[in-house]
Amino acid sequence: MSVQRLRYIQALGKHRNFKHAAASLGISQPALSKALKQMEDHYGVILFDRSTRQVRPTEFGMILIQAADQIVMQFSEIEREIELLKGFERGSLVIGCNPYLADTVLVNALREMLNEHPRLRYKIVTAMPEELMPQLLDKQVDVVVGTHMDQGELPNVDYNIYKFPELVSFCSPKHPLAKQKEVNVLDAFNYPIVGVMAPKYIQDWLIEQTGMSTDDERVSSPVVAVCDTFSMILELVKTSESLSIGPREVLQEHIDKGDIMELKLNAEPVPQSQFGVAVLKGRMMPPALAGFLKSLHDEMNRRKKSTQKLSV
Repeated sequence: MSVQRLRYIQALGKHRNFKHAAASLGISQPALSKALKQMEDHYGVILFDRSTRQVRPTEFGMILIQAADQIVMQFSEIEREIELLKGFERGSLVIGCNPYLADTVLVNALREMLNEHPRLRYKIVTAMPEELMPQLLDKQVDVVVGTHMDQGELPNVDYNIYKFPELVSFCSPKHPLAKQKEVNVLDAFNYPIVGVMAPKYIQDWLIEQTGMSTDDERVSSPVVAVCDTFSMILELVKTSESLSIGPREVLQEHIDKGDIMELKLNAEPVPQSQFGVAVLKGRMMPPALAGFLKSLHDEMNRRKKSTQKLSV
């Protein structure tokens, strides 16, 4: 049984129609019918019931579909891994990234990679670490940029630790709180908060600044509109009475233009936490992944030196 024939089984299981399945595979309908008949003769069982308008898998067919889903996925992973190991001219690097780091740290590191290795393909998956880490463990992504280090490290994952960019609170210039020189954090809870899901260090900061209980929903789940697209977060704040927190380096241009304004809270600054760049432990390191990690490390070193110069 070849991987290609397992793909035929997958297609029939998905489309339940020879014409549509054949079209999705890029082969003729007679060729698909012939291949299925050969597989059924090989196993001595009927894999798909053709007696109705819709092709339906038999019990034997369902077993093969389930096996095909796992085997084809594993084979695709092997193919992608081999392509990556060939070097910078082949393959596709899949990068998972925290939304706040996509517009800051990642964009600069990726720019360097695109300039140096233009033939390598890249796929960026923007989501929170809670969604990305299972994908890393399943080898659906090659690296996760922006893991929450306050939640601990996984034993089968290697991490590089860096400092998160400075965060600021912001709102629309027309927001009712914009008229106040200083805003009490508790007053901010009277308005919708939009953004990514609040990590633990933000929740701890809210508890310290407000004295609220950990059981209070405003602390445990402060964000009422959770999204992983920073441009959407920015647009919502510009056009509504919602509030948010974001990286200063991305927001400063919008603040200077007057599109948004920094919200001056009567509280300690939002802590500048650490984030992790995570890869699977023990994995043979493809050159493309090693090159990306170096570009990211170089970017973080540039940021560190720039911060040190400003503080002198």
